[in-house]
This record gives sequence, structure tokens and C-alpha cells, in this order.
Amino acid sequence: SGDTVWPGKTLQRFKDAGNMTDRFNALNALVSSGHTLAAQALARFHALFKDEALVIDKWFSLQAGAPDRGGDILPLVKQLMKHPDFSIKNPNRARSVIFSYCSANPGAFHRPDAAGYVYWSERVIELDAINPQVAARLARALDRWSKLAEPYRSAGHPARLDRAGGSARYRHRRGKRSRSRLKAHASRGRRLVGDSRRGNHWRHGPRWRGRGRQPGLPGIASGRQRVSVGPLSGGHGKL
Repeated sequence: SGDTVWPGKTLQRFKDAGNMTDRFNALNALVSSGHTLAAQALARFHALFKDEALVIDKWFSLQAGAPDRGGDILPLVKQLMKHPDFSIKNPNRARSVIFSYCSANPGAFHRPDAAGYVYWSERVIELDAINPQVAARLARALDRWSKLAEPYRSAGHPARLDRAGGSARYRHRRGKRSRSRLKAHASRGRRLVGDSRRGNHWRHGPRWRGRGRQPGLPGIASGRQRVSVGPLSGGHGKL
């Protein structure tokens, strides 16, 4: 805005704050604005709460999720990973930096030079050897890469398929999760089959689409599914 007064007032409010909400919001304002006073406030905040793990998580997350100015966030994220308080083996600490950048900062993550995607793929592979569950969650940051506009779609394709997506363990884990979801749906379907006077149970749901039904198969019509519980006779179960 060109105002030269508010950054100093914000820093003073940060120093005089009597609670975490006021102090962190003042810090957030300085970091988001990209003002030089932000570095001083960040150092003071870390010194005050260096023994509070959850607060330091917020400190990391704030910096990794800051607005990007000329591609400066990715180098900052790499620098944060070298901080003495950062450990990729700590899931919360990994989320506070890596996820805040890859999943919660699209303006900085989606770069025309694909550097953000390369960083993402390297972290997926690195986390896969440490904590596969966290790696699988991070891998979803490019779930919808095909819907990105150019040049991001073309830049994201090699990083997604040739690097992280090419991991055999990643493919196995993805297939295992899919099979687990199918088993869970089948289990729910069996529980839905209950006693009723007509011997049928109707289930409504947005995922079921289609018109009519085929002889000998459960009917699908107008967004609902018929599950037969007895011998089929014209599509209806006998009592």
C-alpha cells in the first residue's frame, strides 16, 4: 500500500501482545506483506516459543505458506528444511513445511519451470522410505494435474509419472488402498440388505446413476439401487 507507518506499528503490536492470537496475527501480517521487519519478528517469535513444538509447527507453516514473490518461497522452504528444529521424520514437522508448500500454497507450488513439482516428487520418494502413510497423503497434491492450465499441466506430467508415480511401492500402495475401498463399499452393501416386507432394500446415493435395470441384476433407476435378498423372480425377491 506504500504506507511506511503500519509495519512499525505492527511490529510494536507483536512485541506488546499479551496473548498468542494477537502476537501471531501481527507476525502473519508482517510475513504476508514481505516486509523486512518480518525477519526480526520471526526470530523473536522463535526465541520465545522454541520449546513449544506445536507453536514452532505454526512458525514453520507460516513461512512455507507465505505469498510467493518472484519464486522466493521454494528456496525458503528448502532452507527451512535445513533448520535445526526441522526433522522430516517428525510427521507434524514434515506437514508444517512440505505440506504447507505443496498442498496449501498453490501460488508458490505451481511454477512454470516445474521446480515445485520436482521438489514434491523428491519429498514423496524420501518420505516413502520413512513414513509411507504421510508420503501417500503428499502424493495427492497432484491428483488433479490433468486439469491444470498450461504450462503447468505439461510441467507436472513428468514429475508425477516419471518420478513419484514410477515408484513400485507407491503403485502397490495406491492399488492396495483402492482394493480396501472396494471391500469397504461391499461390506456396507451387505449390511444394507435387511429384512423388509417385500424382500428388497432401496438405497439412495449420488454415486448410483443410470436408467432401468437388466433382467437378473439389481435395478438402478433415478439414483437409487435395488438389492435383492431372495431368489430373483422378475427382479423381485420372494418372501
